[in-house]
Amino acid sequence: MGHKVHPTGFRLGINKNYKALWFAEGNTYKAQLKEDLQARKFLKEHLKQAGVGDIVIKRSLSNVSIDISVARPGIVIGKGGKGLEDLILLPLFSL
Repeated sequence: MGHKVHPTGFRLGINKNYKALWFAEGNTYKAQLKEDLQARKFLKEHLKQAGVGDIVIKRSLSNVSIDISVARPGIVIGKGGKGLEDLILLPLFSL
């Protein structure tokens, strides 16, 4: 019997990167992880027609940056950038 290796864990640092780039101090890890999972779930449901491929969340001390890779960026951006403005104004963490 061979040992099974997780495909993403085996390739981290070689040809794949982490899905979240942040460090939590103290007791904030659980809350930040929950926020990340809620944001990913919300974005995947909200942008289902755009074909979400990857969501990378980066946190610094004062802000959160979310990079979304999609198959159809025109659906996310919308006419004149209206869809992107609506996406920025959505309350992600009030779910």
